Amino acid sequence: MTLEKQRTSTNGRHPGLPERLVAPVSAPVSFTGDRPSPTSNSVRSELSSHDALAELLRTYDPVDLVDLDSVALLNRMDTKYVLTHERLLAAFATLSRHYRALDIDGRRLNRYHTLYFDSSGMALYRLHHAGKQPRHKLRSREYVESGLYFFEIKEKTNKGLTVKHRLPTRRLTARITPDIEEYLSSRSPRAESDVSPVLINDFTRATLVNREEAGVGERITVDIDLKFAGNGRQVPLPGTAIVEVKQAGVNWSSPAMKTLRAAGVFPTSVSKYCLGVSLLYEDVKHNSFKPTLLLIKKLMREAGNV
Repeated sequence: MTLEKQRTSTNGRHPGLPERLVAPVSAPVSFTGDRPSPTSNSVRSELSSHDALAELLRTYDPVDLVDLDSVALLNRMDTKYVLTHERLLAAFATLSRHYRALDIDGRRLNRYHTLYFDSSGMALYRLHHAGKQPRHKLRSREYVESGLYFFEIKEKTNKGLTVKHRLPTRRLTARITPDIEEYLSSRSPRAESDVSPVLINDFTRATLVNREEAGVGERITVDIDLKFAGNGRQVPLPGTAIVEVKQAGVNWSSPAMKTLRAAGVFPTSVSKYCLGVSLLYEDVKHNSFKPTLLLIKKLMREAGNV
């Protein structure tokens, strides 16, 4: 079942748009081999971790969207970590003197809703799986609390830089419109326009900005409540967080990176898009992502969610 058909069959109010995941999946989802299988304890643990992180973020001074734009870092180096909520809370409990937290109308945790696009043969996923550079991802994203929508091209250059291009849109889009096709041609000539939605990804994000690097070069995103849907299936990753340290150039003396390293948490190669496809599309190769899948299964077991 395609995402478009799934949306039409489950909710006729917005035909053509995929089903939004608004709550953790309540029933266990079974996978075999290296794929994680969440248990029925998922909802309770996710809610308690969400509240604990929200409370922790209250100890950080706020930063608003205007100030955040000074550290947009649309051309950057990314360092990513995957860890349990327990380790996340322990590490970031010590960092409020180094970072400020994005606050939108009193909220420090903000929801993101994303549609990822790919070709019928999953060409973009396969490039990532093969480790090819340059490569890119295409997505339509809703920044829920901000009320903003963008079509985004996220490109990994042959020098390892992450470059993001964003086209404002009026709403979430499930098709390549003429405006988007023109944007693709002008910003990323290699990008395919013959694509359609293949994956939904919902998550809740906290965004931190380094006090010392304001306007220069470090922001951190912390993603929890991770959920994926596609190929007629859906799966959450309870108890698991993805942290991305985004810098103009990798600086290993970053307070967050030093704290994570001291806690025994080390950088991991992870893409939310590739992770979701690996979990939900069993007919595509995912050998290159097995270490990440096994790590997530291990972390979910530690958190009591497998």
